[in-house]
Amino acid sequence: MYNFENLNDYEFEILCKDIMEKKLNAELRVYKQGKDGGIDINAFTGNEIIIQVKHYVKSSYNSLKTSLISELKKVKKLNPNQYYICTSQKLSVQNVNEIYELFKNFMNSSKNIIDGTQINEFLKEENNIDIVKRNYKLWLTSTNVLEIIYNKNIFIDSDELVYDIEKDSKFYVETESYTNAKKILNNNKVIIIQGDPGVGKSTLSKMLILNYISEGYSVRYSTDNDISNNKKSVIS
Repeated sequence: MYNFENLNDYEFEILCKDIMEKKLNAELRVYKQGKDGGIDINAFTGNEIIIQVKHYVKSSYNSLKTSLISELKKVKKLNPNQYYICTSQKLSVQNVNEIYELFKNFMNSSKNIIDGTQINEFLKEENNIDIVKRNYKLWLTSTNVLEIIYNKNIFIDSDELVYDIEKDSKFYVETESYTNAKKILNNNKVIIIQGDPGVGKSTLSKMLILNYISEGYSVRYSTDNDISNNKKSVIS
């Protein structure tokens, strides 16, 4: 299960673009944040395909519907051949039918409405793992990665580490330091992270932990500055 709450509006748009490109087998364009004139994503060929993205995972259905109603006038003016709606909100059958009634003149069917549940199901498919990996925050905070952290095969001497990783994961950003640190670890199997207080050493280490857990590695964590304890846990 993937947690869309940790994605900002633009990150969710990028995710929807990646998903819809695969679904439609079309090259799509995302526009910068701001007034979109009714277009969040469209095809490079023009307005034949328009995709409206609504990141309303924490909002009510009524808020989502009100926002969509405000788009209707713009959609009529654009007059696309196919109009799609992608939302992080989970919709009921009735919700989908109501939205479809608003935009049915620009949709083949209610399948043009993709909600949070459908997005999750799509991302769970093995052949879509490339999308998950491209959207860094998505896999970093997915429940399957966080569940692995709690697995009994991972020895952690402080629950605080697990709590901190889960709490802070929504703020993680893939930086050049992170990319370089991964290369060093992959090449040398060891890394020493040093720097002045507050530069992000702990955050970087937590990001690396989540990355390697997602790849199937186990974690041995110690705060007593005695590396022999870690050696013993590896041997055992």
